[in-house]
Formats: sequence, structure tokens, C-alpha cells
Amino acid sequence: MEGRKTVVVAVDGSEHSKKAFDWYCGNLHQSGDQIVFVHAIDVERRPVVMHPRTYGMAYYDSFVKWFDKTRNQSKTMMESFADTCRNNKYNFKLVTELGKPGEVICQAANQEKADHIVMGSRGLGTVRRTLLGSVSDYMLHHSCIPVSVVPPAAKQE
Repeated sequence: MEGRKTVVVAVDGSEHSKKAFDWYCGNLHQSGDQIVFVHAIDVERRPVVMHPRTYGMAYYDSFVKWFDKTRNQSKTMMESFADTCRNNKYNFKLVTELGKPGEVICQAANQEKADHIVMGSRGLGTVRRTLLGSVSDYMLHHSCIPVSVVPPAAKQE
């Protein structure tokens, strides 16, 4: 790829996403590249607190507390990546959106006209991956641009 690239780095606060960013910095980054950090807040995966007399209605207050906590954690995480970029004089942008992670990452990549997506893999087992699906699997099947999935560290025996 000639010239400046725009690379989406999907982040979620895990060691897997930090490792993916480190891999990007050590293997793909070139001077002048634009890094777009994308974080999705998946409200469908929020914990639901039920009240016995509401027949399935979640407490509004518990949702607001969860959302505020999640938003603050997201802001702290994104600022950590921003600090690293400032220290290394990288061009960057922070994107946090509500939605399913795979969809949010694809939309951000399209909007930013990204050339590449880098993300970590959580290394879910076969059963969990089958039941829950995985964001990396979604990206590999729905992205129109190259996706690099950085595997988790090898387990020490």
C-alpha cells in the first residue's frame, strides 16, 4: 500500500486488543498512517436486573448505572490508547459507538474509508464460539477490506 493508510484498530479494553495494537505498531504502522480506534458499547449484552413484580422489565436505574460505568471505562480505555499515540506522534482518531461490535467496526471502517482492520482474538473455545459467535469471525465474513486477527499469546505448559 503506497502512501498514507487508514487502519481501524478494534479495542475493548482487554489484553487481546492491547496486543493487537502492539502488533499493528510493530508490523504494519508507517509514518503518516491514520489509526482509528473503534470501541463498541453493546447494550444488548448489559446485565439485566429484574424486579419480581415487573414481569421482565429491567430497572431503568440499573441500566443508567451500568451505562455510566461502561461509558466511563470506555473513555478511560480510549484515553490510554490516545496517550500512547500522542507519545509516539501517531495520527489517530477515537470512535465509540453503541451497537453490536462487528457491525460498529464495519460501519466505522466504511465511514473512515479504512484500508485495513486489526483486532485481537479472545481465543474462545469451540462451544462458546458456536453459541456466542465471535467478533473476529463476523469481521472475516462481513468486511470488504483486509482484516488481521492477532491470536492470543500461546499458553505456557
